[in-house]
Amino acid sequence: MERAELPHLCGSDVSGICDDEGENMTLKEAKRKVYGLLDEYSADGEVRLDGDIELRLNSFFDMCQKNLAALAPIRRLTEAQTGEFIPDGKIIKVLAVYDSQGERIYPKMTGNVLILPEGARLDLLTLPSDINDDTPETYEFEIKEALQECMPYWVAASLCAVDFTVSPAKLMNQFNVMVSSAVSASSPYTRTVSVV
Repeated sequence: MERAELPHLCGSDVSGICDDEGENMTLKEAKRKVYGLLDEYSADGEVRLDGDIELRLNSFFDMCQKNLAALAPIRRLTEAQTGEFIPDGKIIKVLAVYDSQGERIYPKMTGNVLILPEGARLDLLTLPSDINDDTPETYEFEIKEALQECMPYWVAASLCAVDFTVSPAKLMNQFNVMVSSAVSASSPYTRTVSVV
């Protein structure tokens, strides 16, 4: 995903939210890390690619990313496509609304619908996109980079609890330490993305 380049929105309301530099981990890279962890923590030191494991990976990564996004939501800057905006289930909170010149506005709301002027931009806290069986291996995780590094540990621990005789305790402990460190060491926001 591309980072937002919206200089007219860099006022006091949104300054400092782009604190997460770096590359996003892809689904393929995350799966490779899970297999590495399974190899490292398994009793015989070898884990074979298994169709059953493969089927569970996307679901586990989806659950993990959404749970971590609840700790550190994704901040998105998006341009409204029409004069109305209806929040979906992925939006946690509308932080602010700006007109086409970047001035903060307070639009009318009718029920669950924001009535917006043409060219309005929304500053939102959201959950990540769904990861399902159709998600390509090139999908890039949307949460904070430090939290992305935690996900393979949770997924590997979850697989151990279900598929292996190995105790997932060491992997889960490592996950908890990494999450605690990532959440306490930075802003609660992951990154700012522009969705058009």
